[in-house]
Amino acid sequence: MANQAKPDGAVPQAEGPAGAVAEQADMDTASSADIDELERRQLLEHWRRCEQRVMRAWNAWQAADRRDDGLRYRAFMNTLAEEERAAAEVERRAVSSAG
Repeated sequence: MANQAKPDGAVPQAEGPAGAVAEQADMDTASSADIDELERRQLLEHWRRCEQRVMRAWNAWQAADRRDDGLRYRAFMNTLAEEERAAAEVERRAVSSAG
């Protein structure tokens, strides 16, 4: 009865230490791929949020009156630098995962 099919049709690994090691190895492999995909998505989402902040800062700078112009310009440049760092991280991750 130890190796009966589960309700989803999968046959369980052997019971005992050998089965536990094989099952853990399968989980580690899947987890690594899942973690890589999650990290990639998080990087892309962060980059997108940075892009949105750049557009808001740009619009604020363009709408600023003379007394706020310098402050809004610096805010725009700071958000632009942050977006460039986020883009570089996405690119670095893509290159490192490609080979």
